[in-house]
Amino acid sequence: MTAASAFGHLAIPTKEVLALGKEARIQFLKKEWWIPYDAARSIEADLQNILRGPRIARAECRMIVSASNNGKSALAARIHRKNPARYDEASGTTSIPVIYIPVLADPSPEGLHSEILRLVQVPGRPSDKLKQIRTRSYYQIESLDVRMLILDEFNVIKSLPAAKLREFLTELRTLSVHERLSIVLFTSKEGLTATQF
Repeated sequence: MTAASAFGHLAIPTKEVLALGKEARIQFLKKEWWIPYDAARSIEADLQNILRGPRIARAECRMIVSASNNGKSALAARIHRKNPARYDEASGTTSIPVIYIPVLADPSPEGLHSEILRLVQVPGRPSDKLKQIRTRSYYQIESLDVRMLILDEFNVIKSLPAAKLREFLTELRTLSVHERLSIVLFTSKEGLTATQF
C-alpha cells in the first residue's frame, strides 16, 4: 500500500500537513484548535447576538455548562478574540466589548473587580477597600463600553463557603444590573451545583 492510498480518505489540507517534516507536523498539532460542532456554533451565535443587541435594563446572562475537556475554554477565548478592543480615532475613545477572565484566582467581590481593573490596565493600590475598587471597576466598564464579561472555569466557586458564595453571586448580579452588563459563565457541572443552594 502506498502512502497516497493509505491517506486517500483524508481531506487535501490534511494530506498537505502529512507531507510536512516531523517538526512542522508537531508544531501544527500544538496549535490551538476550534472544533465547530453544532452546540458550539449555536452558543457562539447566541453570544454574538447578545453583543450586537442593544443594552437593556436586565442584560442577558448565560451559564454554559458541560463536562470538562469539551471545548468551553476554546469557545470562551474565541468569543473574546472575535470582539477585540477598538480605538475610534474620530472620538478618541477605546471600547472593549468583551472582558475575558480565564480563571478567577480570587472568587470574591474584591478579586473580581481587581481582575477587571488589571485586565483593562488600571493599577490598583493594596490599601484600596472594596467600595473604591468597585467604583473604579464600574467607571472603567462604562467608559470602555464593556458589553460582556466572560468568566471561564467558574467551577472555582465550588470551594467557597456558603456565605462567601452568596456574597460573590450577589456581586455578579449587582454588577450585571448596575452596568447593564451581560455576564457569561463557563463551568463544569460542579459550578452549576454550587450555585444551587
